[in-house]
Formats: sequence, structure tokens, C-alpha cells
Amino acid sequence: MKLIREYDDVNEAEIISSSLREKGVMTKVTSADSQRLGRFKSGSIKVGLWVMFEEQFIDAVEILKNPDHELEYKIPVDEMHRIETEAKTKHENGLNRIIEKGATYFFGAVLIILVIYVINALLN
Repeated sequence: MKLIREYDDVNEAEIISSSLREKGVMTKVTSADSQRLGRFKSGSIKVGLWVMFEEQFIDAVEILKNPDHELEYKIPVDEMHRIETEAKTKHENGLNRIIEKGATYFFGAVLIILVIYVINALLN
């Protein structure tokens, strides 16, 4: 990911992001939800417009200067959705594995403590 630009207005960033995506540049707007909560609650002052693949950075900057710029690296919108879905699935699977391991260690520790308690109670 590479930052294209920061914006004060979430809507402006999202409109430009949509425009770039329609042309084949995969982008993401960050801190939008934080800014919507307000500066005093979240501390977010600006939102970032990021290009997801560094190879598309120059194309993104050029499109902002010249909307007729021809992309060198174009990604179809349906491919962007596939990439995002796959990334989300991998992220969720990773979180599930962390939760499962944590639960295993937690219940294992509880079982060990319980066994030690029972053995200690029987010996006294």
C-alpha cells in the first residue's frame, strides 16, 4: 500500500477512490469511520487514500492530474472484489486460528490448575 493523498473530507476521498477503482486502480480509504466519529472522539483529522499495489501508484497520481491517462497496470473491478474477499477470508481464518489456540491454552491451563487442586486436596 502506498499513500496517494490525505483528505479533510471523507466524501471527497471516497468519490475519488470510486473514480480510480472504476478506471482500474485498486484503492482504499482509511480512517473514514474514525473521522465520522469526530476529531474529539477518535483523534482522526484526515482520511488517507491509498493505492493497494505499488505498481499502480504512478498511474493513480497521473489519473488525478489527467483523467484521460491510460493505465499501465489495470485491474478489473470484479478482480478487485475477488482480491478483497480472499484477503478478508484469510484475515478471518487467521483470527479464528488465534482464538482457537488461545482457547486451547486457556482451557489447558484451567485443567492443569484443576488437576493440581484436586491432587493437593487429596494429599492434605
